[in-house]
Amino acid sequence: MTGQYVRNRRRVGAGLLTTAVLALIFNPGIAYAGPVPQPVDLGAAGSLAVLGGSSVTNTGPSVLTGDLGVSPGSSVTGFPPGVVGAMHVADADSAQAQSDLTTAYNEAEGRTPGTSGLSGLGGSTLTPGVYQGTSLSVTGTLTLDAQGDPDAIFVFQSSSTLTTASGSSIVAVNGASSCNVYWQVGSSATLGTGSTFLGNVLALTSITATTGTAIDGRALARNGAVSLDTNTITAPQCAPPTLHAPTHVTATAGTSSIVVSWHAPGGGITPTGYTAVAHPGPATCTTTGALSCVLGGTAGVSYTVKVIATADGNDSEPSEASNHAVPTAPVVTKGPPDTNLTLTTDQGDITTVEPGQDLVVIGTGFAAFSTVTITLFSDPTVLDSVVTDADGDFSAPVTIPANPSVGGHTVIASGVDPDGDTRAMKLEFDVPPFMPVTGSPVTGIVLLGLGTTLAGAALCVLGKRRRRMGRGAH
Repeated sequence: MTGQYVRNRRRVGAGLLTTAVLALIFNPGIAYAGPVPQPVDLGAAGSLAVLGGSSVTNTGPSVLTGDLGVSPGSSVTGFPPGVVGAMHVADADSAQAQSDLTTAYNEAEGRTPGTSGLSGLGGSTLTPGVYQGTSLSVTGTLTLDAQGDPDAIFVFQSSSTLTTASGSSIVAVNGASSCNVYWQVGSSATLGTGSTFLGNVLALTSITATTGTAIDGRALARNGAVSLDTNTITAPQCAPPTLHAPTHVTATAGTSSIVVSWHAPGGGITPTGYTAVAHPGPATCTTTGALSCVLGGTAGVSYTVKVIATADGNDSEPSEASNHAVPTAPVVTKGPPDTNLTLTTDQGDITTVEPGQDLVVIGTGFAAFSTVTITLFSDPTVLDSVVTDADGDFSAPVTIPANPSVGGHTVIASGVDPDGDTRAMKLEFDVPPFMPVTGSPVTGIVLLGLGTTLAGAALCVLGKRRRRMGRGAH
């Protein structure tokens, strides 16, 4: 994980130096390259301060803040003088705790380390991650730096033993918590006299806390004994991990669309999905883990985008807003694009259209809330530009021009599909032959008939006047 650093100043014999340790010594700024670690679920074992497999023994006035369990063994000695909460000895609770411890141990052991080949951790400052070594030890001070993230996780994997020196200490800084530190030990752990230990020990065999050891965490042994001697063990009360918001949200404008990308949040709960929300709304897109998706957009509108992480029915806070992005309108080409997708109309499937006819064009399958341009070909004439609904569909009233040429024409609706890819749908029809009103033969015939009628009427009137004049002369 970028930004995770390990610094180790401990001198190691040259013959034993591994690549990882050489890197730590000669390059203290080495980046932790592993995956973002997640919490180890302790299950019922998390309710205990101490859990033994065969027995739990105590010498002196040890104080356990928390409960004690043993299973499948049934031997508990030293309480009192030791002080403890409830004791679960070979009962259903301790059996369940052992079962959950086994699951947690195996899960921690199976994680992929970002840094491996370690041995001595004293004098180091480690940031969240998964660290592995054949046998781990702490002398001096080991510092765990959460870098301001209270949910930061540290997982240590020892194939064999874990040993801390007398007077050694493990220190948490910048929000690190014992709740989130796990030590998976392939055999046994021994914590030195007067040492201060931090985290949850998950040992396959046994755990020995020598005189005066203080543990902020838990001592959980699967098969062997937990042995105490005047110790203080405080089981932490841990809040549930947080579901963080995504980061680095970027919006890239496209044709009638916006491509949104982001980074997964670091630490806390692992998201199982994401929802990107456009502002202004209402366009959204969702993923089941992918770190990008496509939003439909109205051409010419300036958008920003926020992303919400989801997990187990819970939502994170929205991310910071992205940069502004302004989608462009679909390009009108000189000729109709090739497509087998057909538009329908409010009049069903049609094959002929009259000049000046009104239609409602219906298209489907475009990106939701995206711009679709409706164009008449052969000479491209834009009839309308519409925005799709939440399903990516539209119904747009258009008017066929009054003077299209006779013959075949195509209406094209062009935009993008929900993935941001070009989508075009067509409506093909013919404009039948028609007679223009101005200068047609029909007009001449009508005018000729009207002229003949008027001329005949005039002659009739003139004849009547002459006959009246003739009778008056006699």
